[in-house]
Amino acid sequence: MSWTLMVSPLHLVAADGGLEWAAEASFSYGLPDAPPDARELPTVAEVVRVLREAGCHGDAWFRVPGHGLPTCPAPGDCASEDGLDLGEVGLQVEDSDEDLRPDQAVDCVSFRKPSGRAALVAATALAAVAGPLVVFDDGLEAVVVVSPGDDPEVLAVLWPWWADPRHSPTCRGAVR
Repeated sequence: MSWTLMVSPLHLVAADGGLEWAAEASFSYGLPDAPPDARELPTVAEVVRVLREAGCHGDAWFRVPGHGLPTCPAPGDCASEDGLDLGEVGLQVEDSDEDLRPDQAVDCVSFRKPSGRAALVAATALAAVAGPLVVFDDGLEAVVVVSPGDDPEVLAVLWPWWADPRHSPTCRGAVR
């Protein structure tokens, strides 16, 4: 089964009418009543730096000379231990060519087949530089807003993409 998580600044999603579809998802958490103010987007270099500093790794589906991600050091063990593998990582920038530039603004990060824990760690780390983020799956089944300062341990209780049933909202009741 293939699945993808997208992580995008809340102000961008809200500007495109995203709060309406997000409110209709089967599971949502943290949706604001009003969109936040626009803010500067993080650069490619900042996003890659933050993911590396968070201890995450994955297969970069982008090329940025001098700014790569480490690949998974132990794929078999990492998956079984719910490690920090983000799977296939994509960066969406405006006017992108095959090679990205470190100074380009990133408006969406995607993780294809990530560990749930890795996606949570990455989203909380990215929120520190990007501001409030909307995390959603490609089926638009679940939507979670992650804000700067959110504690990953607190969010783990409701994180819908966690493989460990102890951290599943279906186990503890969905929070809206």
